[in-house]
Amino acid sequence: MTQPFSLIQHELEEVETEIRRNISSEVSLIPEIGEHLLFSGGKRFRPALLILCSRLLSTKSSKESISLAGMIELIHTATLLHDDVVDSADLRRGVESANTRWGNGASILVGDFLFSQASSIMVSVGDMRIIGTIALTTKKMSEGEMFQLSLEGTLNISEDEYLTLINNKTAVLIASACKIGAILENAKSDIEEKLRTFGEKLGMAFQIVDDVLDFSSDSKEIGKPVGKDLTEQKATLPLIFALLKMDKQERSKTEKIFLTDTKSKEDINYIVDLVTKYGGIEYSMNKAKEFIESAKEKLNDFPDSDEKQALLHLSDFVIERKT
Repeated sequence: MTQPFSLIQHELEEVETEIRRNISSEVSLIPEIGEHLLFSGGKRFRPALLILCSRLLSTKSSKESISLAGMIELIHTATLLHDDVVDSADLRRGVESANTRWGNGASILVGDFLFSQASSIMVSVGDMRIIGTIALTTKKMSEGEMFQLSLEGTLNISEDEYLTLINNKTAVLIASACKIGAILENAKSDIEEKLRTFGEKLGMAFQIVDDVLDFSSDSKEIGKPVGKDLTEQKATLPLIFALLKMDKQERSKTEKIFLTDTKSKEDINYIVDLVTKYGGIEYSMNKAKEFIESAKEKLNDFPDSDEKQALLHLSDFVIERKT
């Protein structure tokens, strides 16, 4: 991602400063946990989108865009802290998760602190459209996480349900980052909607690729064990598709393994091999590519610029990434 990020390198450095300022506290454990996750290899994908969408319309970054880009990353990080507690995750980005090192209580409370700091940033900017956007976004994200929790331990999930889930869980925050970039520049409603939809499609593809990597990547590359979703009894698109192709015996064994609390490496490999055999990975990647092409179409009416090219490069990165 060096190329699209290089255009806004100075702004991203300012975002880093903004983030550090907002995790400072007299309670030393707060910045300690915050820095552990915030500076452990995050891509700053969402802040970059907000800044690029803002610059797409103005070519210059405002002080508010830097603050709100930091706000978006604080919200994203808060959700990761909470998610790792819910999932009892041991690793995050290849390092020990906060809940493993400091416990569930500390992780939840620092997540709450980050949400509070994000709220303070929004209030300081004072745009009710942005406050309303984030309020709706966090509501949908909570609904997405609860929906996922309700589906754990079952293979009876349709592709449509899966797409609804990842829209709320992942795509909505990415869409909001793009929309806020437009709001900051007082864009017309149709422009605002185009950038919001661009972000939504990008977010859908981002999560699908993330779920594919759980089946097809190396644990050292993705920073978490391969088959983590299977271990947590989460059925994602590669498996959902492959299940439709399995014979009765294969599906029965897959379901038995899926519902077993402790899975061996051989168990995981059995399901991964079936998903690969029946084209679950290929189908899912093609679906992600469809979302990316649809996202790119939303940029067609914008004049050519370095910012537009950077957004297109980021779109390609979503498909090409290995982590």
